[in-house]
Amino acid sequence: TFWLRRSLIDHDLLSLQKISPYIPPDDPVGAVAGLAAGAGREVDMEVSPSSSPPSTSAAPPKQGDDPSPEPPSPPLTRPTHLVLDGVALANLEILRNSHDGGEKGSLWAHLNRCQTAFGRRLLREWVCRPLVRVGDIGRRQEGVG
Repeated sequence: TFWLRRSLIDHDLLSLQKISPYIPPDDPVGAVAGLAAGAGREVDMEVSPSSSPPSTSAAPPKQGDDPSPEPPSPPLTRPTHLVLDGVALANLEILRNSHDGGEKGSLWAHLNRCQTAFGRRLLREWVCRPLVRVGDIGRRQEGVG
């Protein structure tokens, strides 16, 4: 969360409550399950600011009872999209070039031949969140081509 705080997007991103660990495509799911599950618990604690404080009218917990049972962690799945942050988008010159900050010479300028605003929005989303799975990439190519 250090980088999120530094980028001033920690509150915005953590309030979405849709954070999952990154599992590299070439690693088996079991190899990082323990590490990812631990990270997930840490993030879940930070993400849940909306949890209400315990009420005073409830009976005190008995000894041996766990007052705050941990919810079951969701099963780990392979990511479908690559997450590119603002620094990666700038360094790769995806939307703007690094010379003068314009679109000329960027990947977006080379790919954008859309005729409608909807098409431009969809293409921009596809460029900023590229697919990871080979099968998904092939299906998208067939749909566009």
